[in-house]
Amino acid sequence: MSSRCSLSGNELTSLPTNFGQLKSLKEIDLNENPLVRPPKIVCEGGTLTPIEQYLKYAHAKDKKFLEKVLQLIPNHVPEEDFGYFCAKLHLPSSDITALEKSRIELKQKIKEALHWWENNRASTLEPAEALEELIRTLYKADLFEITSIIKSLRVYEHAVKL
Repeated sequence: MSSRCSLSGNELTSLPTNFGQLKSLKEIDLNENPLVRPPKIVCEGGTLTPIEQYLKYAHAKDKKFLEKVLQLIPNHVPEEDFGYFCAKLHLPSSDITALEKSRIELKQKIKEALHWWENNRASTLEPAEALEELIRTLYKADLFEITSIIKSLRVYEHAVKL
């Protein structure tokens, strides 16, 4: 038995990565939505398979890009901005103090702060959403150079894809 779902005209701009887990769904109407993720062209025809494939690919690509960004950040946070950056990541003040007093090198401190952020703030987000939050956090922490680098890399990545 095939099932059909109409989400037409709901102002949807994106679908969650796990959307393809709706295995009993055979047809879906996503017309009249300003979809960006997946693009409208992927949704034409209303079959779930191309939508699921696109979302899986996009999720993997976004996750890989976020991992690269997380490796890049420790090289671009000056010592004098470390505490402020951690506060913008929403680390508990006791953790910030402990990291600031720690004798480990600055890059390792930043990696630990980012690891905390990944586990406590970004774990419930899609990789693309986590990246957006991280970019906003860097901007709020006045780390404009790394923010610009990440945005440029993202534009470059999209340009290469085309």
